[in-house]
Amino acid sequence: MFVPIHELSNDLNIAILVPNLTASEHATLLCPQTFQATDFAQFDAVFVGGLDCSNTKELTDYCASYGTPLIKITHPSNDTSVIQNVILNIVAKLYSHEMPSNIDLADIINLNNEADTLCCFDSFQAAVTFLNTVNNAIVSNGLYLASPHLDLETFTKHSQQLSAYIADSGYLCASLFSSRNAKSSVLIGLKVK
Repeated sequence: MFVPIHELSNDLNIAILVPNLTASEHATLLCPQTFQATDFAQFDAVFVGGLDCSNTKELTDYCASYGTPLIKITHPSNDTSVIQNVILNIVAKLYSHEMPSNIDLADIINLNNEADTLCCFDSFQAAVTFLNTVNNAIVSNGLYLASPHLDLETFTKHSQQLSAYIADSGYLCASLFSSRNAKSSVLIGLKVK
């Protein structure tokens, strides 16, 4: 039997900036009013959602000046509770040692870089309902963190359904995650036609 010599360390350093978010087990929380005083070079990525345009533009400039990836996540109705839950679930998955361990920060950065917008949903059905209404954008890629309470057949069916909306050149990253709120998380990358 293989026994690792040492546990792999998880050296991620992620920041989150979402209004009214008060706690994160893994990430550094940034405040919309004071993020300008932050050294963004220390972060591997900054996840942001639910901000007004002026804060987002300023944050984009700060992250660009430090070379730090900015992952901007939206929701069709700007529901910050959904944005919070999805970001917290994604970040927790990145820090977890839960199997399958098939998603890392590079996947999220690639999703972000290949899309004009990342829309999030806290259920499979909400994502499908939204995808059925998309007609002015191409679905470039996606991420599906399913609740481990799903059986394999349902997980596979959901993954295939989401993949059917994605452009031929795109992809879906799918995994299971025991989230703190027992909900699935879906991230959809959109490119304007």
